[in-house]
Amino acid sequence: MESRIKHWVESLKRSEVIPEQIVAINFGIIEEEEEYKISITGSEQYSQEDDTWAERVGYQPKNKDLGLGRNSKKYHLMEVLNKVKSALVNEFKSPGLFEQVHVITTGFEEGDLYRIR
Repeated sequence: MESRIKHWVESLKRSEVIPEQIVAINFGIIEEEEEYKISITGSEQYSQEDDTWAERVGYQPKNKDLGLGRNSKKYHLMEVLNKVKSALVNEFKSPGLFEQVHVITTGFEEGDLYRIR
C-alpha cells in the first residue's frame, strides 16, 4: 500500500501545478466495497477548528484518485489510516509538490482529518 501511494504522489509531483490560491490539500480516504481509495482535493480555505474546509474543492488533479487494491480491505480502518499517514509523511519530508501549500491532511470522509504538514 505504501509503495502504491509513493508512486502516485511521485507522479503527481511530476505532472501537476497547483494554483497559487490553494492553501490546503486533503488526501481523503474512502472505503468502497472492493477496496479503500484515496482522493486528493485542494481548497482555497483552511480552518483548524472546522474540517468542512476540505469539502470546498478548489483544485483536483487529473489523476485525483488512487485505489489501494483489494488487499487493502484486509486491514482495519485505523491500520489503513496509519499506513496512509505514514506514507504521506514520508513523501512530504522532501521539497517538491505542494511547497506553497501550508496544510496537508488525511482522514476518512466522515472522520477527523489528521495534519501531515
